[in-house]
Amino acid sequence: MMEPPSTVVIIDDDASVREAIRSLLRSVGLQAQVFDSALEFLRQGEPAGPSCLVLDVRLPGLSGLEFQEELVRAHIQIPIIFITGHGDIPMTVQAMKAGAVEFLTKPFRDQDLLDAVQQALERDRATRRRASEIATLQQRIKSLTEREHQVMRLVVAGRLNKEIAAGFDVMATVDGQRAVELAASSRPDLVVLDMRGPHLDGDAVADELRRLYGEIPILVITADGRAEEKARRVAAFDFLPKPFDLDRLLGIVQRRLGRQLDLT
Repeated sequence: MMEPPSTVVIIDDDASVREAIRSLLRSVGLQAQVFDSALEFLRQGEPAGPSCLVLDVRLPGLSGLEFQEELVRAHIQIPIIFITGHGDIPMTVQAMKAGAVEFLTKPFRDQDLLDAVQQALERDRATRRRASEIATLQQRIKSLTEREHQVMRLVVAGRLNKEIAAGFDVMATVDGQRAVELAASSRPDLVVLDMRGPHLDGDAVADELRRLYGEIPILVITADGRAEEKARRVAAFDFLPKPFDLDRLLGIVQRRLGRQLDLT
């Protein structure tokens, strides 16, 4: 998906300053919006894409510093570059502590403003990326089944994989005799079977599991290039040749468990 264009918002009650800054930004290919007061900007709302404010400290009505405080209280994280013809150290400190990108005193060098704008836009892009990632994670969490929520809470609590698996009767990959011993004590929901583990006869393990429980889902993993053939031989529901991505394995297991246990 293409990112909306970047926009620099200029808020200054001096029309000549607004137009001079807009002309400078356009000369380097940046889109600009101009307003003569903070309230006028608020009525229109934030741009859709990455953006920043070039904000005069002394404005009629709501001053630049007061506007910054309002944005902070409203959790609006648009980066701000302050410009002023009457700056002092306490004013600068106040603005920077509240998160301003830069505080420029008029007259300032064009390049200083352009550098600050690029820094501010990059900060806003990073903020938007983080917000998008968080939103995606929240949607994924909402899509989890109750059982998957339970597993996630155990993972976050620092529980070991084998502890989680034991709690849900899902058997992890183990060597042959140990797999049979575990299966004999508690029926697993699914078996991940390495066909070529140390001291492991995958065919024998599959036969013993089916002798104990009848039909049981088996996912075959192997490194010898014959995964599909071996999966057919033990009637596995799927197979993965090594090396494989762990997320892919987890996805296969979760999909299978979801269908088998009707967790939707």
